Amino acid sequence: MKTHKFLILLFIIFSAFQLHAAANNFQNINDSYLFSQSFFPISEGSSNQKKIANYLKDFADKNNLTYKETKISGSTYETNAVNIELTLNGTADENGTILIAAPLNSVYTNGKFYDFSLSQCLALQVLETACENPPQKNLKVVFLGANSAPQETSYGMQQFLRENSGLFVNTFAILLDINNSFTPVTVSASKNGKNAPALILEKLFKCIKKNNN
Repeated sequence: MKTHKFLILLFIIFSAFQLHAAANNFQNINDSYLFSQSFFPISEGSSNQKKIANYLKDFADKNNLTYKETKISGSTYETNAVNIELTLNGTADENGTILIAAPLNSVYTNGKFYDFSLSQCLALQVLETACENPPQKNLKVVFLGANSAPQETSYGMQQFLRENSGLFVNTFAILLDINNSFTPVTVSASKNGKNAPALILEKLFKCIKKNNN
């Protein structure tokens, strides 16, 4: 019995050491070009989907975030895709959430994969900055799987909305749905007399800097 307890304790210590080592060796990818080279395309159930999931786990460990992965399925369908949520707890005990959503899986249509690396990279850059100076409200970044072409059902978004209906009582939401595959990305700093958030613009330009070099 003592030997059994010792082995369990040894396993726990070893696991904790492995997690600590992984967090220390984590290499942040802070521009969309390298992000695309590392993970694109991300088809459902692919090795790249597992690869980016592991990257997001390590990102969460490094920044003390809550990581949640949910398989996407329904009563009439089954997928190999997942939704991944990263949550930074706010500093104040108040209701409300700042929500940033971005596609996880690459959309495949007309024989082509569409790349959302810029959206993914930008969402993580904003989240990393928030970790340095946490907001009062909770900040949640969700990467939505099982994406589809326009006018078709996106099961990841559908499931996230269904499972988190109570989240949106007092929520500010940003959807980052930037397809940077084939056409230049046009950035407008204002629209209808309203300026875009400075932090979003700053991180956006940082993410796309590599593409312009």
